[in-house]
Amino acid sequence: MTDSSQLLSSVKVKTYCPSSIGPFSNFNTSNVNSLINGSDYIESLSMVALVGYDFSGNQFFYTIKNFNLDNLSSSEIEKFTIPVGKAQIEAVKIIDESSFWITSEDEGNGFPRLFKFKIN
Repeated sequence: MTDSSQLLSSVKVKTYCPSSIGPFSNFNTSNVNSLINGSDYIESLSMVALVGYDFSGNQFFYTIKNFNLDNLSSSEIEKFTIPVGKAQIEAVKIIDESSFWITSEDEGNGFPRLFKFKIN
């Protein structure tokens, strides 16, 4: 059995973009040490938001600011822990540069949840 921390150390975010005549091609890879399962992008803010989790059940939120496919090296990735108990965060929607909607599945504890997540 593989230690989950070893598995997560190899998990990376890959940025893909469609080529003009064929399948998607990998543009960039960033190590985030979690599994990503939701994202949103707002062109006017040059921002990507991601949600994910690790094998210990911790939930994470990421922002990628200054996102530009022509210059990915200038992107700034920030990672935040989402302070919720048992949850399976599945989706994120950018409201503005510091406010986001995040949704969670039922996970057997009664109801799916909707969170408003704010960062400074």
